[in-house]
Amino acid sequence: MLTRLNRWLTSPYPLICGELRDYRQIITTALFVSMLFFVVKPFGLGAFSDSDMAAFIGRLAFGAMLISVVVTQLIPSRYFNEDHWKVGNQIALTLTNFFLVALFLQYSVLQSISVSTLAVYLGITMLLATGPLAIRILLIQNRVLKTHLEQANLSNQSLKQSEKGNKTTEDDTSLKITADDGEELKIRTVDFCFAKAEKNYIEIYYFSAGKLESHLMRMVFCKLMSQLGDKDIELIQCHRSYIVATNWVSQVLGNSRGYRLAIRNTQQVIPVARSRAKQVLSAL
Repeated sequence: MLTRLNRWLTSPYPLICGELRDYRQIITTALFVSMLFFVVKPFGLGAFSDSDMAAFIGRLAFGAMLISVVVTQLIPSRYFNEDHWKVGNQIALTLTNFFLVALFLQYSVLQSISVSTLAVYLGITMLLATGPLAIRILLIQNRVLKTHLEQANLSNQSLKQSEKGNKTTEDDTSLKITADDGEELKIRTVDFCFAKAEKNYIEIYYFSAGKLESHLMRMVFCKLMSQLGDKDIELIQCHRSYIVATNWVSQVLGNSRGYRLAIRNTQQVIPVARSRAKQVLSAL
C-alpha cells in the first residue's frame, strides 16, 4: 500500500499555470464561496447591513483570488521546474493554497477567535479537503495522461510514415559552428543531433562514427540558430533549453506531465515544454 502510494506521489504531473482557464477557475471559486457567505451569513454575519455585507464579501473574494493567483500561478511559473513536477508537488501546492485561503477567510470572519480555536477550525478544514483534492488531482492526471498518450501515438505514426529517421546519412555537406570566443566546431550537417543550453554555454550533441558526442561552446541560442538557419536541416526548439534536429527523433513519448522526444540510436530523451507541445507535434 505504502509502495503504491509513494509510486503515485512521485509520478509525473503537469505544472499547469498561466492559462486563461486557471484564472477563470480561481475567479469562479472565489465568487462561489463569497456568495455562499452572503446567502448563509454564518458566524453572526447576519448582523451586518446589506452595504457592509457587500463590502465585506467583496474583500473576501478579492483576498481569496489574490492568494490563489500568487500561490498557484505566479510562484510556480517563476520558481518551479515543470520538467520535474510530480503528483506530490501538486498536492502540496494545492493544500498550501487551500490552507492560506481558509486561514484568510476564517480569520476575516472570526477576528476575535483564539489561536487554538482557529487551529482546530483549520485542522478540520484541511482534513476534510485532503481527500477530495487528492481525488481531483488523480482524475486530472489520468485525463491528461490519456490525451498525451493518444497524441504521442499519432505523432509516432506520422514519424513512421515520413521515415525522417532514415535520412541520417545521405548529406555530406559540412557545418561550422563558431562560438563567441572564436572556437570552431566542424561536423557534417546531417550529424547535428541536438543542443542544450546551460546559462552562457551550449552543449552541442552530434554523431561521429556512429557514436553520439558532445562539445561545450560559449554562445547563446539565437547565435546558434542563426548559424544553422541557412543549412539544410530541420530544427525545432522544443524547450527553452533545447533545439533538436527532427531527423534524429525516433519516437514521441507521453506521460501525464507532457511529451519527450527519444533520440535515435541513443538513450537520450529530450523534454518538450508544455507551451511548445502543439508546435513540436505538428513539426513531426
